Amino acid sequence: MDKRMKLIAIILGVISLTAAIIAFSYITRYSSLMRDFQELQKEKQALRAENGALTKKTAKAEEEANGLREAQKALKKELERLASERLELQNKHNLLQEERDKLMERLQQSLAGASASTAATTTVSAAPSGADEYWAGVLKEKENLELQLSNLKDTLKNNQIKANELTGEKLTFDLEIQKLTKEKTDIQRQLEYNEKLSDSISLQLVREKEDKRKIQKQASLMKEENYALRSRLKDMMNTAISLEKKLKETEDKRMELYNRLNQMDQLLEDRLSEVLETKQNLGELKKGLTPSTQSAVELPPIVVPSAAGPPPAAKEADSGRIVSINKEKGFVIFDMGQAQGIYPGQALAVYQDSQQIAAVEVIQVRPNVSAADIKEKTAQIKVGDVVR
Repeated sequence: MDKRMKLIAIILGVISLTAAIIAFSYITRYSSLMRDFQELQKEKQALRAENGALTKKTAKAEEEANGLREAQKALKKELERLASERLELQNKHNLLQEERDKLMERLQQSLAGASASTAATTTVSAAPSGADEYWAGVLKEKENLELQLSNLKDTLKNNQIKANELTGEKLTFDLEIQKLTKEKTDIQRQLEYNEKLSDSISLQLVREKEDKRKIQKQASLMKEENYALRSRLKDMMNTAISLEKKLKETEDKRMELYNRLNQMDQLLEDRLSEVLETKQNLGELKKGLTPSTQSAVELPPIVVPSAAGPPPAAKEADSGRIVSINKEKGFVIFDMGQAQGIYPGQALAVYQDSQQIAAVEVIQVRPNVSAADIKEKTAQIKVGDVVR
């Protein structure tokens, strides 16, 4: 029994140790997952900050690109205006050139006519004055036309220079727009990558949360199992303690029964020796001899039977008499044994004056004497009562 209890205690200890190791491993894994979760949260926050910065940068680049587009549109308008002005100036220049050519032709024709009529000019006095005024007006108009032509040429050159500068600025703006467009494309790609990375991190976070929930559930189950094992261990320990107490009580009862049996054996042997000695003394008395033993034997009084029936002290068939009573241990000894068919466990009744007063159960049997436990009684049992 002790070995069995020790084996049960060892098995329960191994189960508790295994449960503790599993719980420790789950707790360690849970702490590592929490650290990874916190790192992923930090990385997600950093990516969000980076996405915000990239978004701001993209918005700024778009604003700059819009400004450059507006400037490009303004330059295009300015170039168109300059082109139209250039065209007008070119037309004016062409017209002035044509008028100049016409004036030059007229001037040459006038000079040719003047050289041919030199004599006439000397004779006529009024005519020279009118011709000088005319040619003075022509020369003045020619100078004015040449001045306007030179101004138009200067304006045309300035417009050409300005147009070239605007063209260079347009090319610069185009390059800047291409650069900004490329940066915008890169930023959009970076944003898409960050969004995908954020989505993957979110999925990973969801998985981590699911794993965390499963681990918490498993940890709670392990705790419940641990509590159940502890309660079972406590119940088994209580059962073991109660079994030990019962075993001790059983051992005490066994020792008590063993002592009682020894006492009964001793008492039976004493009573048997007394009975044998009494029989021997009775035999010697019947023969008229003096008893060889030193103890005096008191014989019961001889009762003469009446005509009505047998004397009350006469022994009935299949019945015996109580010869000794042990009140402390609760058993009696009567003068019937194996020779009379008595066996252990047999139930008998005790009669006093033809009235049943007790019920006994045989516990030990000898050839001519037996011992029986008192099971129940309604009156005090006395030596000499009938057992049958």
